[in-house]
Amino acid sequence: MSDLLDGKTGINELSDSWLMVYMYLQPNEGFNKRYLVFRNVEVSIASSPVTPQVGVLLARWYNAGLHDRWSTTAAVPPASGMAYKLEAKSGYLMTVAHASIPSVQLEDCVSQWPGNPDHILAQKGVCESHGYQRLRTVGWVFSSPQPGAQPLYRCYAEAEKSHFAANSEDCDHAGKMEGLLGYDLKP
Repeated sequence: MSDLLDGKTGINELSDSWLMVYMYLQPNEGFNKRYLVFRNVEVSIASSPVTPQVGVLLARWYNAGLHDRWSTTAAVPPASGMAYKLEAKSGYLMTVAHASIPSVQLEDCVSQWPGNPDHILAQKGVCESHGYQRLRTVGWVFSSPQPGAQPLYRCYAEAEKSHFAANSEDCDHAGKMEGLLGYDLKP
């Protein structure tokens, strides 16, 4: 079930700013874990074709109780009564691979070992071979620098044993850079 509401008036006659409301279930969880999600959607008209046409926000969330940073495009639920707090907006991922510019598909995965969760962004197919469970495809990034794009790095915070994504090589002073994931779209 989902609904679209105008972001300015709250009615179902849409302008250029919408609020999409839907029920969400995390992968591998039951209906009793469902929750309601509110997503802002903004549209604009261009005088000529724009590519890519659609991007979804990659956000980094932090849960101090779980010592977990989670970079994802998905809605993040509360965990064991302790909520994730928005820590950074890392740009936009493409919702499909670019038709003519090489791109990389990224997946959102979580650790399978005991203890605190470790969420990681990785190229398609890497998660399962490294002991992680694939949750979803988060989107696509460019393989090489492009106009309007910025680097996206995979980082690791040793003290928290937590992976995350950042746009700076210094990982926003929260960890150490492990490698370049690709280039996402600037906000």
